[in-house]
Amino acid sequence: MFTPGSVHFRLEEEEQQRQKLQLEKVSTESKLKKNEEDLAIQTDNNAKLSKDKKILEEKLAEMTSNLAEEEEKSKGLSKLKVIILPSP
Repeated sequence: MFTPGSVHFRLEEEEQQRQKLQLEKVSTESKLKKNEEDLAIQTDNNAKLSKDKKILEEKLAEMTSNLAEEEEKSKGLSKLKVIILPSP
């Protein structure tokens, strides 16, 4: 049996401490790897969403332009209606 002051006791304590630190290291590395994987997934999702946003913005711009054109056509037709069919 080892006494608290003996070299063997200190070596045993140091070995236990080393094993504890090794377990903490493995745990920390595992967490880091998971966080890196999560970051890669989020980065990919962000890229996809940015692409979708750009497509939707382009569609919105096109629809807004089409709406403006249709409104101009409607105004023109209303003017023609007034000219062709004057109010009694």
